[in-house]
Amino acid sequence: MPGNMLLDGIRRGDGVGATVPAFISDELKSGDLVALFDDPIPQIGYHLVTLPGPVRPAAKVFQKWLSNSITEYEKSLFRWTPAHLI
Repeated sequence: MPGNMLLDGIRRGDGVGATVPAFISDELKSGDLVALFDDPIPQIGYHLVTLPGPVRPAAKVFQKWLSNSITEYEKSLFRWTPAHLI
């Protein structure tokens, strides 16, 4: 089923659905929708992995860009600190 149809059905109260919390964040915050359960993995996210030793300047620039690219709104959607910001 297309995602927009699933979300429309969830918002109408037609049943239960599985979706990304960011797609329904406003409804979750207002209480219009309720999560049936929380994600059991407390620190889910992206991880940057490098070899031991010095990190190349280009990799440092990328790490900084990735860390700075998340907006305050996106941060507010996470129940936990995004792993790539730790």
